[in-house]
Amino acid sequence: MVLQLGPDWTITQAAELRQQLLTQLSLDFEPVQLDLALVENMDSSGVQLVLALRSSLAARKQNLSLLNPSGAVCAALAAYGLKEELLRAG
Repeated sequence: MVLQLGPDWTITQAAELRQQLLTQLSLDFEPVQLDLALVENMDSSGVQLVLALRSSLAARKQNLSLLNPSGAVCAALAAYGLKEELLRAG
């Protein structure tokens, strides 16, 4: 399943994004791919959502792949030292 949400992964959109992710994950497809090409803004809340999604999927023995990360996504992940870890394949 490929999920594409955006363009704002910020504190102001965190609750809505979380609900959209939960709705999509209830479909229980594997593996989950998150297409981040349309993300224009990402702050610590957006990074936290990615980490929570990865953790939730790992508990279900599912993998998360981040596809097409925009410059905003790369910058946010790099700011927290997570770019290489989260953007490697699989």
